[in-house]
Amino acid sequence: MRNLSFGVNDGDVIALTGKNGAGKSTLLRILARVSQPDGGTVFYNDVDILKRAGVRKKRNSLFRP
Repeated sequence: MRNLSFGVNDGDVIALTGKNGAGKSTLLRILARVSQPDGGTVFYNDVDILKRAGVRKKRNSLFRP
Protein backbone atom coordinates (compact mmCIF):
# COMPACT_ATOMS: atom_id res chain seq x y z
CA MET A 1 0.00 0.00 0.00
CA ARG A 2 1.11 3.51 -0.71
CA ASN A 3 -0.28 6.86 0.43
CA LEU A 4 -3.03 5.31 2.53
CA SER A 5 -5.06 7.65 4.70
CA PHE A 6 -8.37 7.02 6.45
CA GLY A 7 -10.27 7.82 9.62
CA VAL A 8 -12.57 5.69 11.73
CA ASN A 9 -15.15 7.13 14.12
CA ASP A 10 -16.61 5.47 17.21
CA GLY A 11 -19.20 2.92 16.17
CA ASP A 12 -17.93 2.64 12.59
CA VAL A 13 -17.52 -0.78 11.06
CA ILE A 14 -14.93 -1.14 8.32
CA ALA A 15 -14.00 -3.95 5.96
CA LEU A 16 -10.66 -4.49 4.25
CA THR A 17 -10.91 -6.20 0.90
CA GLY A 18 -8.37 -6.91 -1.79
CA LYS A 19 -6.36 -9.55 -3.57
CA ASN A 20 -3.74 -11.76 -1.94
CA GLY A 21 -0.66 -9.73 -1.11
CA ALA A 22 -2.47 -6.39 -1.21
CA GLY A 23 -1.44 -5.55 2.38
CA LYS A 24 -4.63 -6.18 4.37
CA SER A 25 -2.97 -8.33 7.03
CA THR A 26 0.07 -6.06 7.11
CA LEU A 27 -2.15 -3.05 7.80
CA LEU A 28 -3.87 -4.86 10.66
CA ARG A 29 -0.51 -5.95 12.10
CA ILE A 30 0.72 -2.35 12.01
CA LEU A 31 -2.46 -1.04 13.67
CA ALA A 32 -2.10 -3.71 16.37
CA ARG A 33 1.57 -2.69 16.79
CA VAL A 34 2.72 -6.22 15.98
CA SER A 35 4.72 -4.86 13.01
CA GLN A 36 6.15 -1.48 12.10
CA PRO A 37 5.51 0.33 8.83
CA ASP A 38 8.36 0.63 6.31
CA GLY A 39 7.67 4.35 6.18
CA GLY A 40 5.18 7.00 7.12
CA THR A 41 3.30 7.41 10.38
CA VAL A 42 0.25 5.97 12.06
CA PHE A 43 -1.77 8.33 14.23
CA TYR A 44 -4.27 7.41 16.93
CA ASN A 45 -6.05 10.40 18.48
CA ASP A 46 -3.51 12.70 16.78
CA VAL A 47 -0.52 10.90 18.38
CA ASP A 48 2.05 8.86 16.43
CA ILE A 49 1.57 5.35 17.86
CA LEU A 50 5.23 4.46 17.35
CA LYS A 51 6.38 7.41 19.47
CA ARG A 52 3.73 7.08 22.15
CA ALA A 53 5.29 5.89 25.39
CA GLY A 54 3.52 3.64 27.83
CA VAL A 55 1.01 2.16 25.42
CA ARG A 56 -0.07 -1.22 26.70
CA LYS A 57 -1.62 -3.94 24.67
CA LYS A 58 -4.72 -5.54 26.09
CA ARG A 59 -3.87 -8.72 27.94
CA ASN A 60 -6.78 -10.69 26.53
CA SER A 61 -6.66 -9.48 22.96
CA LEU A 62 -6.37 -11.75 19.95
CA PHE A 63 -4.98 -10.88 16.57
CA ARG A 64 -5.67 -13.22 13.70
CA PRO A 65 -5.48 -11.96 10.12
